[in-house]
Amino acid sequence: MSTLNDKPVIVTGGSSGIGRAAALGFARRGAKVLITGRRQALLEGVAAGHPNIVGLVADAAEPEDAACTVA
Repeated sequence: MSTLNDKPVIVTGGSSGIGRAAALGFARRGAKVLITGRRQALLEGVAAGHPNIVGLVADAAEPEDAACTVA
């Protein structure tokens, strides 16, 4: 199995469902994961579950938020 040690990964919609599962999977493989979503509390809950996950409130439907996410 390949590892993703310290590779950056951005998961939009990472606070629930498939996005949450993907974020946790990437983090378990060593990636540094940034999850985005619209609800701070849900993002914090996912980020609290793994030290390689950080949350950022951003709406994927807003073009301005895309630049903030990448920055």
